[in-house]
Amino acid sequence: MKRSKKQIISFELLRLAALPVICLSVALLAFFLSIPAQDLPAEATIEERIFQSSLNLHQWGSINSFHGLPSENVNAVSQTPDGFLWFGTDNGLAKFDGRRVQTNMFASLASVKILDLKTDSDGILWIATKKGAFYYQNEKFESLSETSNYSINSIFLDDQDKTVLLTDGNGTVFSCSRSSENLFDVKVFLRKSLPITSISRFSGNTIIGTFNDGLQKLNNGDAEALITKPRPFFINALAKDSDG
Repeated sequence: MKRSKKQIISFELLRLAALPVICLSVALLAFFLSIPAQDLPAEATIEERIFQSSLNLHQWGSINSFHGLPSENVNAVSQTPDGFLWFGTDNGLAKFDGRRVQTNMFASLASVKILDLKTDSDGILWIATKKGAFYYQNEKFESLSETSNYSINSIFLDDQDKTVLLTDGNGTVFSCSRSSENLFDVKVFLRKSLPITSISRFSGNTIIGTFNDGLQKLNNGDAEALITKPRPFFINALAKDSDG
């Protein structure tokens, strides 16, 4: 069958147009065949990368009243050795196990405002509230009756001598030391008209932060101004790092 001159020219043009595609395909095939086998990612490595990338999709989230928190205002967060997260809110204490929020575990903490939470080296959760201080150990809540008429707003854990310091916003500091396996002795460490916001220890000295009287050093049942330069007057919180 004879082809016309026009058909022959069209066929030649198509063949010439296909040549670059064929050459490129051959070049790519030669390149991949030349790569050593050890340079290609192993199947296990690929699976690990996919797994790590999927973890990032679930790294962050929020916990709020929709999930069961008794209040959107969270004042303190602490974690106990069993892995549970505890939230101190304006309307009670909440426990989070990674899936659900549990509340109303203890009647006295059901709707009270929680101001601070700390977990000590023995795994005891200390709870500062508008209606005194509490602690949680061996799956039981206990109250410190000596503090029931005080608004406890901050906690300091001294792991060296196993004491716990609690402050009241009107100027009272309590010292708690273990008297038996499950009980604590509570003594008044300071009683003075001071708007205490926080407490810590530094170089053997007990230091409190106040809202308008700056830093104060406690000594022999009294408090005296700690002069620093510059001197902060309005202190909301004190914290000590691992270097002291």
